[in-house]
Amino acid sequence: VAPDGRMVLVGQAGQVLLSTDHGATFAPLTMQQPMSANAVAVIGGTLAVAGQRGVRVQPLPPEPRSTAP
Repeated sequence: VAPDGRMVLVGQAGQVLLSTDHGATFAPLTMQQPMSANAVAVIGGTLAVAGQRGVRVQPLPPEPRSTAP
């Protein structure tokens, strides 16, 4: 879970899913260098995905802006 509340899940088939609504829904996140993964960490605004082939690091996409008045 990122400090801003976003959640990230990874799968061994290379899926990376991002939730911006506290886990109610998840959307696929495109990795710059996809790989099989079994661990994920969010460090500040950076996503680190780890698997048998090492660690991939990339920035998290910006948090969506609220459209509430």
